[in-house]
Amino acid sequence: ATAVPAVTVTPAETAEDVPTPEATSADTSELQGPEAVEFEWDKGYANSRELLELRAKDENGNLLWIYKSDSEATQLSSFTDIGPRDGCYYLVDKGAVVALRLDDGSEVWRNDEFGGYSASFAWDDKGRLYLCGYYGPSLFAVDGSGKTIKRIGELDERYAWAHSISWADGVVTLHFELDMEDTDNGDTVFHINANTFEVIDSVRSSEWKQAYIDRIEMDYVSGMESMTYRLQDIDGDGIPELYQETWVTAGGSQLFTYSHDKGLQVLWMDSMGFSYQEKENLIRSSGGRMDHYYDEIYRIRNGGFELVISGEYGSEDNTQVQYDSKGDPIYQYFWNGEKVENWEAYEAELNEVFSLGSEHAPLKIATWDSAKGSYVGDGLMDHSEVLEALR
Repeated sequence: ATAVPAVTVTPAETAEDVPTPEATSADTSELQGPEAVEFEWDKGYANSRELLELRAKDENGNLLWIYKSDSEATQLSSFTDIGPRDGCYYLVDKGAVVALRLDDGSEVWRNDEFGGYSASFAWDDKGRLYLCGYYGPSLFAVDGSGKTIKRIGELDERYAWAHSISWADGVVTLHFELDMEDTDNGDTVFHINANTFEVIDSVRSSEWKQAYIDRIEMDYVSGMESMTYRLQDIDGDGIPELYQETWVTAGGSQLFTYSHDKGLQVLWMDSMGFSYQEKENLIRSSGGRMDHYYDEIYRIRNGGFELVISGEYGSEDNTQVQYDSKGDPIYQYFWNGEKVENWEAYEAELNEVFSLGSEHAPLKIATWDSAKGSYVGDGLMDHSEVLEALR
């Protein structure tokens, strides 16, 4: 990463008045003016050139600065929009990772060591940025100051075309589109230790897909063809979890996760009792009956489901339920084994671990299709649809 003298960009009201920041400008001083909060990423092609124009505006819609660049047009894109974070705007410009100031658009730092095009990216919880290029490198990591942490040009000569990257719980997940020894295989997912950059394992898409197909077909043979299904990657490891809803109390619902080491693992839940926290690797299993109810919070760890914390509430004797003056049942509430005063206290404890305002509950979003006899929407699928998605 290099640092060079700053280029001052004069705030203006129109695009014509706004100077374009120099490609090698940098400034590590404190922000001097209003920060940009709205961004317009405009990328196009003309005369065999790929063109980029990034426009930044303040909270009132006033144009603050413009960043422009262009490159020879190829089958891969020279520019990747990473976006604003921690006081800077990040992008990839012709293989270089660039951090721009939010007040004037000048460069804070530029790292030319990446060298990737049609890049994908992911942040970790410490402000480190991970990238991959479609034709390489397989993995590149840079810290918040622009210093290269690690560059892996080719993770495995057998696999190519890295097209997706993510980070969760200290693990970087890489998707490769091409297996040169088995071109019909589809995606291969690599899990990499984000600290040591050693490969933890790799899983072919055909492997986890077949495991899910086998389970679905087994349930179908068992006479449970009315099930509803959904695929979602809860833990960010590149392999989606499979949710099954039976719609009957006895059958409940199940959530499956797959890993190369442990194979298929299942979390059994009450029917319609599933919700999850997107990007947080948190699952809520809730339910109960006959004046006894519960909430269990899980996360996916080491290929299985790990209980984080739980609570329960209900009547001490459900054969003699007491009621208050409003006609509501009088319950006792317990969180993590400790008694709490009332529902409000119980809900506060639950909300501290699992944000109820942002939970994703598929069956609360979906709508009932009377002709189909099931819920539809929000990614929910029937037996034939989920098999089609997995094949």
